[in-house]
Amino acid sequence: MQKTTLTQGKITAYGFLLFTTSLPAMLQMMYINVFMTDFAMIPPAVVATTLLIARIVDFIFGFLAGPMVEKIHLPWGKYRSWLLLMRWIAMVGIILEFVPSGRGTPLALKVAIAIVGYCFYNIGMSLTVAPYYALGPMLAGDDMKARMALSARGQMFMTASMLIVSAITVPFVTAMQALVSPTMGYMVCAVIYCIPLVIGCQLVNNISREVDPGGVKHEAKNTVGIKEMVAAMGQNKYLLILIIAQALTNIASNVGSSIGSYYWIYVVGNFLLMSLASTIGMVFSLIFSTFVPRVFASRVGKRKGMIIGLLAMGIFGCLKFFCGANWPIMVVFNIVASFFGFFYSGFGANYFIDAAEAHLYKTGKDLRTVAAALYGIPLKLGFMFGGAIASYGLAAIGYEAGMVFDPAMTTKFLTLFHIIPGAVMIIAAIIFAIGYNLTDEQAAMYAKANYEKMIAAQGGPAPAPAVEEKTEE
Repeated sequence: MQKTTLTQGKITAYGFLLFTTSLPAMLQMMYINVFMTDFAMIPPAVVATTLLIARIVDFIFGFLAGPMVEKIHLPWGKYRSWLLLMRWIAMVGIILEFVPSGRGTPLALKVAIAIVGYCFYNIGMSLTVAPYYALGPMLAGDDMKARMALSARGQMFMTASMLIVSAITVPFVTAMQALVSPTMGYMVCAVIYCIPLVIGCQLVNNISREVDPGGVKHEAKNTVGIKEMVAAMGQNKYLLILIIAQALTNIASNVGSSIGSYYWIYVVGNFLLMSLASTIGMVFSLIFSTFVPRVFASRVGKRKGMIIGLLAMGIFGCLKFFCGANWPIMVVFNIVASFFGFFYSGFGANYFIDAAEAHLYKTGKDLRTVAAALYGIPLKLGFMFGGAIASYGLAAIGYEAGMVFDPAMTTKFLTLFHIIPGAVMIIAAIIFAIGYNLTDEQAAMYAKANYEKMIAAQGGPAPAPAVEEKTEE
């Protein structure tokens, strides 16, 4: 294996892709529900069913992404090829999701466009993110600090993208309502937010040519199919616990994010304040992302970091119920929860890669690429079940577009918005604490041994990639 120097420029280029993928992802996560109910005028129960169908399709395809990337070899590199192709599919999908429609558009057509757009976008992203995470260990080798540097830089970029979406989406949509039409603003945002994805994929392609050259026929002897992938979750308890805990975490997050807009419109009574509050929170999150993973998370480690983070986020999530319409206090609670969230989020896919390194060391089966794909499964489960709970929950409490919330309706909504997600997050922390006991020291030992076996199989010793600057400082 040829020596690769993992410079700060490469770390930044690699992390930047998560900035570009997060822009359209946050638009979908935060605004698709309110767009469909209050702008496309689709009844809440129909929205819930529509998104549930699309998310089931997306979830099923999530299992196919890893094996597809492993077994289908395209000419521009085993992993880079997918980045170059799938960005265009994702772009088409996110734009279709926010295509303007009015009361005169047949309901069936609205539903069909939403399902096609959702599936195109999320399938495109699955086949972008799986190879992206597979390239990380190839760039970093067995250097766990380098892997942490790649993950932390990506998390910082993700937070920056959330800040941008939070700051400009609502004001932009509001301005577009006055200038063009009430439904046009979201589609224009979708177009703007997906353009950087082209650049992000190209940058990762450029820095990965050395480790993933084009025109190479890769052997498939150690690849893992869908049956083996499902079996591996039963054989590898770390992967199973990770999927359960992270799925619950994402379900909780998606319940809140899916109906957050309704809080500002109907409880607070000022949609524009959502932009202000979200921007304040994201500014703090961006600051936290620059030092919490490095100063705090690296000291407590992956396991303790996730337990601390999930418990804190769950507790403060429940406490937000008592804020009611007092949004400044709610923002403070969100900021504190965000601080603790970076105790584990900075490690990113490394939890899954560690579990796969352990599996490879013990069984000889290489699940690392599949683990990268499995990292997306909890996200999809979160979208599917979290979105369903939010949408069906709105229908269950009697929500109708344009209604006025009385005290009883407000209490029901705040229970759905705060108590349910907070309780689910606490359950996730307990499950992870009981079931996941893989230490960072064990993971480092497995990665080093696996790397040395790979080098020996390729015919010679070669040093592991090195980070140009000290990333731990």
